[in-house]
Amino acid sequence: MFGKLKIKLLLIFLFIGVLPILVVGYLALVKSSDALHKQAFAQLVSMREVKKTQIESYLDRAMKDIRILAGSEDTKLIQKQLSFYAVDEEIEADEEFLTDTYEYEEIWQASGKTLNDFVNVYGYSDVYIIQADTGHVIFSARRDKDLGANLASGEYRDSPLATLYRQVISTNAIAVQDYERYEVKNNQPVAFVGSPITDLGGNTLAVAVLQLSIDEINQIMLQRTGMGETGETFLVGPDFLMRSDSYLADQSHSVVASFADPANGSVKTDITEKTLEGETNFEVALDYRGVPVLTAYSPIKFGDTTWALVAEIDRAEAFSEVDALKWLIGFILLAGVAVITTIAMLVTRSLTQPILKLTHSLENVAVTGDFSTRVDVTSRDEIGQSAVAFNTLMDSTQSAVEDIKKVMEGLAEGDFSNRIDSDLKGDLLVIKQATNTSLENVEHSERAKAKLECEAQEKAEENARVRQALDNVSTNTMIADRDYNIIYINSAATKMLTDAREDFATVIPQFNPENVMGHNIDFFHKNPSHQRRILDHLEDVYKTELMVGDRTMAISANPILDENGERIGTVIEWKDRTAEVAIEREIDQMVDAASRGDFSIQLSLEGKRGFHKNLVKGLNGLTTNTDAALADMQRILGAMARGDLTERIDKDYHGRFAQLKIDANSTIERLTQVIGNIRHAASTISNSSNEIASGNRDLSQRTEDQATSLQETAASMDTMTDTVKQSAENAVSANKLSDEAVDKAREGGHVVMRTITAMDQISGASNKISDIIGVIDEIAFQTNLLALNAAVEAARAGEQGRGFAVVAGEVRSLAQRSAGAAKEIKDLIRDTNKKVEDGAILVSESGDTLQEILSMVEEVGSKMSEISEAAQNQSSGIEQVNIAISRMDTMTQQNAALVEEAATAGESMLSQAQDMSTMMEFFTIEENKEPVKTPKFNKTRKKAVLPKKTKAKPKPKVDDDDEIEWDEF
Repeated sequence: MFGKLKIKLLLIFLFIGVLPILVVGYLALVKSSDALHKQAFAQLVSMREVKKTQIESYLDRAMKDIRILAGSEDTKLIQKQLSFYAVDEEIEADEEFLTDTYEYEEIWQASGKTLNDFVNVYGYSDVYIIQADTGHVIFSARRDKDLGANLASGEYRDSPLATLYRQVISTNAIAVQDYERYEVKNNQPVAFVGSPITDLGGNTLAVAVLQLSIDEINQIMLQRTGMGETGETFLVGPDFLMRSDSYLADQSHSVVASFADPANGSVKTDITEKTLEGETNFEVALDYRGVPVLTAYSPIKFGDTTWALVAEIDRAEAFSEVDALKWLIGFILLAGVAVITTIAMLVTRSLTQPILKLTHSLENVAVTGDFSTRVDVTSRDEIGQSAVAFNTLMDSTQSAVEDIKKVMEGLAEGDFSNRIDSDLKGDLLVIKQATNTSLENVEHSERAKAKLECEAQEKAEENARVRQALDNVSTNTMIADRDYNIIYINSAATKMLTDAREDFATVIPQFNPENVMGHNIDFFHKNPSHQRRILDHLEDVYKTELMVGDRTMAISANPILDENGERIGTVIEWKDRTAEVAIEREIDQMVDAASRGDFSIQLSLEGKRGFHKNLVKGLNGLTTNTDAALADMQRILGAMARGDLTERIDKDYHGRFAQLKIDANSTIERLTQVIGNIRHAASTISNSSNEIASGNRDLSQRTEDQATSLQETAASMDTMTDTVKQSAENAVSANKLSDEAVDKAREGGHVVMRTITAMDQISGASNKISDIIGVIDEIAFQTNLLALNAAVEAARAGEQGRGFAVVAGEVRSLAQRSAGAAKEIKDLIRDTNKKVEDGAILVSESGDTLQEILSMVEEVGSKMSEISEAAQNQSSGIEQVNIAISRMDTMTQQNAALVEEAATAGESMLSQAQDMSTMMEFFTIEENKEPVKTPKFNKTRKKAVLPKKTKAKPKPKVDDDDEIEWDEF
């Protein structure tokens, strides 16, 4: 159906004409709907925020009112009066509070009307005062059945009022009680807010309670300006019961009806659940009636309780304008489509009639193959030009078909020499050229085919020779294709796999060497993915080893590349290196033992051939020769360690071992000669040293006595010098301390003067504060008078002035407190002034005393300066004497040290000569050897290094360049 041009043109015209109208209509509808949706939601959100602000303002006002009420003097007064009343009436804690007496009525009328007026003016349902210690309801503005009840132990101990009372007592703070049914109020839901009534010490005396009014909340929530017919706002508590009356379902979803029948009056929807979880939003949802609505919701905090505020309007009403707009746009679209369709059909018909005639002619040519068909030309437009072009095409096609027919007939007879020679154009020319080219290609292909068959025969013969060569080589060869599937295994590899079958079976349980062909090489790998990554990037030979049972297999892999360098497979060579590895391990053991000094290990020749056998023989010979040479070296070195220089190496060696033999024997010969010479020299030195040591001992004793005397004298002078220096230093310190005492005394005088000045300033400031307190006292007095006048005027105003009377009472109370505080401050300032005057007198006396101390300290400082100067002069003189004695002591000590060192050196030389003779007797040498000649020494001998001595007590340093230190002997 859609294949006809008439239908296509009609659809195109409809598409071009109708689509823009549909798009414009759709966009207009979407934009308009979106704007109306946003407007509806914006209006709903605005209503939600207004209601939320009003409700929060009402609840905040209730919090403030209960705080003011609990702190007002009127409330505290009536609580105090009723407390005295309970004492007078001897009301026990477990009894009901008596409210039917004349005394109670008198108190209520005198003091309770203010609280009653407070409830009426500010729109609360009731006000209570509950005694803290007993739980008695001692006051109620409405005087219901709970007045006088005991909330701690009476029949209303489980009521919502009792719950609030206990919460305030336990927290000593403002608390709220959400709506619950209360028997006293005819089982209607009530809500309370309470605050502690405290004394000046913060102790809770009673609890003030306000009962919230449902009417006040409904008055806010039921204002429906701008919400249409189905719009409403309502409050829902955490129990999903109403906290304000519903406008649309006031019979089942009012506050009273909701608490009376929770099953039908609750509002547990997705919206209220989200809101009570703290979410604020707007959306389209089902309400408690099951009706689609536009809703905006937000939580409201009432103390620790959360309420859900919901603003709704039925979706049908909110989007009624959108639905009307849809119908209007739909009607316009239908009318436009009808007009465009009519025009499109007329235009399509005028265009398709000539084309149909041309189509019939083409169909005739297609069916009959008669290229002599022609079309009548009836117009000069594009369709007429198409008819002329059709006739020309038929002429050219008819000529070309005749030429192709002739060529094909020759081709069928195997004659490839015929060609199309007609003068053709366009696609016919292309057909002509393609046909002629095809004929030439066929002729060329026949020749190439014969050549390729010859080359294929040669390639097959070459591959057969290569395969035959691979089958007969001794290398274990395996070939895998590009996917690592094994496509070839030569005979050597097959035999190797067969011989190692049992070993392969230990790692590949189902291994069969006859079925390896066709398997993937992953068959041999424990970690195929790791090996794949290596082989995929293989560019050169890759070598590795595998442990297969008890066998060690060496594997070499090389990539196989085609003529273009593309990877077409992998050739793998296997080699069984088990025997080689065993020999390598034996050699490793031998080398390891040799590295530890053990050359006794020999390798077995069993089972070894060729290179491996020669290698083992060479290693065995190497270890044998090395072990023998080391044994000879161990023998002669052991003899040398025992002092025996008669041992020699007699065995024949070659190479480095021969040189080692010669060097060892030469060393022993040389040691024998040196030790003989040392024995002779030691005997001569021993005789000379004995004579020198005897003379030095006498000289050392005399010098030692002289040095001892000088040292004692120097020690006494040191002690005297230290004593005098200490005295001088003490005098200097005392002089400094006296100077500091003078400075401190002066500073003390200045501080006393500043203290006197500050005391005067404090006294003046106290007088000024006293004047200011007088002014405050005067202001408090005037404020008290004004508050009294305001209370009188409020009383005259009657009911309208009762609220103001409460405020005036509070102001009067504050004025009285201010006057009392001002009086206390005045008394404190008078006492402060008296103490400041006493302090000033004491400070003045302290100043005179400090002045006398200053004079005495200055006189002490002068005497200490004279003592310090004399002590320093005395110390300087004694130090000069000490320096002279130190110089004499130093020179004597140096002489004694030199003599001692000479005596010690002589004795040491004698002892060393004797020790050397003793040590030389340790060696056993051949007596027939000639001694080595004693070398000649230079006449100039080096200065002997003296042994280090323990230093004596250090002496005072002398300012002399010749000063040196000396050692105690």
